[in-house]
Amino acid sequence: MPGRSVLPFAAVVAGVVLLASACSLPDLAGAGGGRSGRDGRAARPTPAARATPRPPGPTWATGAPVRVMMNDRFRYRPAAIIVRAGRRVTFVVSNVGRLPHEFILGDRPTQLAHERRMQAPHGGHVHAHGPAAGALTVPPGATRRISWTFDEPGMVLYGCHVLGHWAAGMKGSIMVVAPDRPVPR
Repeated sequence: MPGRSVLPFAAVVAGVVLLASACSLPDLAGAGGGRSGRDGRAARPTPAARATPRPPGPTWATGAPVRVMMNDRFRYRPAAIIVRAGRRVTFVVSNVGRLPHEFILGDRPTQLAHERRMQAPHGGHVHAHGPAAGALTVPPGATRRISWTFDEPGMVLYGCHVLGHWAAGMKGSIMVVAPDRPVPR
């Protein structure tokens, strides 16, 4: 093959390199630097797009049922709830994950005792939970309801004690405030 030039091969390689580098450039139009409007002006980000998302604050329990979602990232949404003492609250607990989860209501000693039972040999999920005991097991994709009366001001926790879930952070808190305490705005 003497006499054939390597120039066409080099041109093909250079073209491939240029194409690959062009594909890796950032999307300037999406960042507000490109032209996207019909009149050729740069698109402006909306105020909602500029706003930094804030973590959700506590949910106030009112007369409506409190919806609680649990997921396989070992989190509850909401993670914090506030309720007035003397109020009966209905929780609608949905498991949006693929693993079974629990919704156990109680103070810290109750939570730790349940955690020890679940970690014990043959503890697992062989025992039954009932709404009257302040405990639910919610299968994947299911929704269960539980009602609880919060008698005194203080802190009530909710958590999941399926093996490793509590340790992974699957817990939330309910602050029970005095009936005469003003509502923060």
